[in-house]
Amino acid sequence: MTAAARHIVWDAVPATRVAPGIDRQVVHGDGVTLLRLALAAGTVLPRHEHPHEQCTTVLDGRLAVELDDEAAGGVVEVGAGETLAIPGGLPHAARAVTDVVALELFAPRRDDLPE
Repeated sequence: MTAAARHIVWDAVPATRVAPGIDRQVVHGDGVTLLRLALAAGTVLPRHEHPHEQCTTVLDGRLAVELDDEAAGGVVEVGAGETLAIPGGLPHAARAVTDVVALELFAPRRDDLPE
């Protein structure tokens, strides 16, 4: 049986304040999770890791991502219109250089994040 398509309107997806300066919206597909994050300038996402592959696309602003990956150069600044692909299991942290709006795609699906 084929799953039905869904049309997502971000303005209709409830936002959750997960910490000061971090608002998150979550949409789950069958095998992926998509987040829209709004981060206030200066907000830090502490070092963490997860088994999911992650692609972060910055829609607005600048995000400094610290990677435990010498090949990536340690810290990568990602600006509007740019995407950073992070392999599953790679420790990383981030800091909003400016106010940021970003989309984060995770595969496989992140069932630990409520929709």
